[in-house]
Amino acid sequence: DSARPEELGPPALSPLADQVRRLTDRIREMERREDDGLPEPGQGAGADELADRAALALQDGRSERARLFLERLLEQFPLHAEAPFALYTLGDQEIVTGRADAARDRFARILRDFPADEHVPYAHFQLGVLALRKGDAAAAAQAFESAAAGLAGDPAYKASALVNLATARQKCGEVSAA
Repeated sequence: DSARPEELGPPALSPLADQVRRLTDRIREMERREDDGLPEPGQGAGADELADRAALALQDGRSERARLFLERLLEQFPLHAEAPFALYTLGDQEIVTGRADAARDRFARILRDFPADEHVPYAHFQLGVLALRKGDAAAAAQAFESAAAGLAGDPAYKASALVNLATARQKCGEVSAA
């Protein structure tokens, strides 16, 4: 009584099919949770979760969704340890969308409210870029000098800060200082 071939199931694929089915269910659950939108204030989403969700949205190329999470983080947790990340990321987005004044405000807030944070030298760097674009070489030189001083652990950024510092000083007429 051997089974006819058309009655046999796929050989050894059922564990793989089960795994695919479980992964598909997980993906659908994640998409459903993501489509639920932003958690309402006070509904349990902490600053870390909001920052994580923003980072995932950024990795997926969904900058507008990331912006919503970061804005919510800053609204609910303005002095949380994740706030400088939110401010810096939003500042970058402001630059991309042509809102230099808003970007400047975000980076300046990092310097004001979080002076010891790891984002400080990068905020100085971006403020230098914005100052150069605005034609304020003296402010740019000061910002790039501060950035370079704080970027010891990031040689590529430090080198870029030093090159920009030399450019700003040259525009100020400080050729010998460059």
